[in-house]
Amino acid sequence: LSSEKAMEMIQKAMKTGSNFFEWTHNRIKGEDFPATVLLTRIKLKDKQLLQATVRDITKRKKIEEELNKHHQQLEKLVDERTKELKEEKEYYHSFVTFLNDWVWEMDLKGIHTYSNPAVESVLGYKVDEIVGYNVTKLWLDIDKQKNSLKILKNALSAGKGWKNVVGRFQHKNGSLVITESSATPIYNSENKLVGYRGLDHDVTERKRAEEVLLKSEKQYRNLIDALPQYIYQLDKNLRYITANKAYCELYSISREEISGRSSKDFFPEKQAENFMTSDREVLDSGKMKNYTEISTSVGKGDRWIQIVKVPVKDENDNVESMLGIYWDITKRIKAEEELKLGRERLTMLNKIIRHDISNDFIVIQSAINIFRRTPDPKMIDEIENRVVKSLKTIDNYRKYEAFIYLNADLSEIEITEKIKNIITNFPKIKFSVEGECKVFADEALDPVFTNLISNSIKHGKASKIDIIVSSENNLCEIRFMDNGMGITDEIKDKIFDEGFFHGKEGHTGIGLHIVKKTIERYGGYIYAEDNKPKGAVFVISLRKVLNITKGKRK
Repeated sequence: LSSEKAMEMIQKAMKTGSNFFEWTHNRIKGEDFPATVLLTRIKLKDKQLLQATVRDITKRKKIEEELNKHHQQLEKLVDERTKELKEEKEYYHSFVTFLNDWVWEMDLKGIHTYSNPAVESVLGYKVDEIVGYNVTKLWLDIDKQKNSLKILKNALSAGKGWKNVVGRFQHKNGSLVITESSATPIYNSENKLVGYRGLDHDVTERKRAEEVLLKSEKQYRNLIDALPQYIYQLDKNLRYITANKAYCELYSISREEISGRSSKDFFPEKQAENFMTSDREVLDSGKMKNYTEISTSVGKGDRWIQIVKVPVKDENDNVESMLGIYWDITKRIKAEEELKLGRERLTMLNKIIRHDISNDFIVIQSAINIFRRTPDPKMIDEIENRVVKSLKTIDNYRKYEAFIYLNADLSEIEITEKIKNIITNFPKIKFSVEGECKVFADEALDPVFTNLISNSIKHGKASKIDIIVSSENNLCEIRFMDNGMGITDEIKDKIFDEGFFHGKEGHTGIGLHIVKKTIERYGGYIYAEDNKPKGAVFVISLRKVLNITKGKRK
């Protein structure tokens, strides 16, 4: 009974001075609730009394029940995961048992703690002859493997593992076995590094084949010597290792003399410093470097060359040397200069011809007025025909001159290829691209197409854009047709004006104005029209590349 238990608690508190315990209290309305009770003995005016502190712990009890429930669920999950890990480990070992590559595990001292049966086919040892032994005891040529041992030591301490490290092992029968080894670190439940798990692939036959290839170096050197390009190789100290016949002849030096020397021995001081700086960048970065046009006064007079410098890496992906390749582009540069001079002459000739024909035209037109008064209309028709012919001649020379002038600094660009590269930047928009055509333009064509597509998406709210490329005569037409809101007639003629403003979003014409000016710089034009049933169409017309075949223009 509560009355009996309560008396027991009171007596304990009076005897010991205090008593703390849990108790089930009852509210006035009859509802039970859990509580803690602290009974403390106090003295008041020579009387022994008890002070009671009661705390409602209903919420705490509920939390404890939830925690206990979650704890039980967690224990269940841990048991299930432990079982899964055990099954995975058993599956892993059963899987690697049938691999042809040597799969192993080792501790931080390099001692094997596991090996699959494939070790016998790779090294000739049984599993029990490998487990418990240090990996270095199996290696050959330890003195020559300092680099590999250093990598292994660093990897064991750093916990980063390694990839495709070459190992030289001694087979049980005494023969050499070369492997490529890769490994990943193993951590325990406390996330502490305890060892490594790895795989060694037998590459002995491949390495032997590589040795055979190395023995054929003379054959390949002869092949390189037969190339017209100038080829050379530098070590990490920027000194020549070798060079082909063409390179040696360019600088009038033998292959034996060039070995061990640097650029300072062949080039002017400032030029040598520039070359050595770029060589060092390639060796330090491990990345290829391409120099388009470089002028040099060394060798057979002033020359223009194009250079590609490529890093050469060893089996551990470390840069060990650099390969340089020269192309002599002197003839091309001279041809371009001659072409430029020819264009200038053509322009002058064109101006002279236009001037002369224009003068003739003035005379012919004056004659027309005179002959129209005569009774012979055939004479008038003849004169008018000559006027038309003269005008066409003038126009043709003007177009030809403009074409030559505009393409002086432009390149041949395949429109469809350019568009397909740009639309990859708009993955949410559906595109269709048809047709093909080559035009003369430059890199400014990229932002032109990008701006048109962006306008259709941002301002026109388009979700689909059809692009049709076609050509007629000497023109190439590109049509961008979207399914957006379109362009109203009242602003259609203004959208290409600089500073034009329209709409709540502040549409300015600066982008389309630049587009127009760029197209005009190419000798083309652009305009906008309506799409059906809805949307807008931007039409660009450019001069296409003309292919000349057997005297005919295509």
